Amino acid sequence: MSLTYEYEVHAADKYEPPPQPGKTVVSDYVLADIHKRIIMGLEKYGTKLQTNNGRDALWDKYQELLDAIFYARQEILEKEEETKSLCQVYALLAENPHLDKAAIAESVSLLRSVLARRHVVGVE
Repeated sequence: MSLTYEYEVHAADKYEPPPQPGKTVVSDYVLADIHKRIIMGLEKYGTKLQTNNGRDALWDKYQELLDAIFYARQEILEKEEETKSLCQVYALLAENPHLDKAAIAESVSLLRSVLARRHVVGVE
């Protein structure tokens, strides 16, 4: 059994199906993040964001959205790398019912690198 992870080159135009019931309510986190950003702004600038503040809000938003696009693409690329690593580990485990120490060490090493990228504490 050999697993391969194939990235869709044209995934940007892929249709996403309607959402199914999930686990975590995202809006709860967004609201908490908004509150934290307000506090951060008060601490950094001494005031909440106000209109007519001397900045061009359209350009601020545009620049922030460009940054967000880069961060989103970075995350997509990182998740692809992690998925490939997980597929390698799965293949090692699935193809070797009687694993030797070297195969186990390789699997642990691959998993450790994925978990480290996800900032999991205690993986050494």
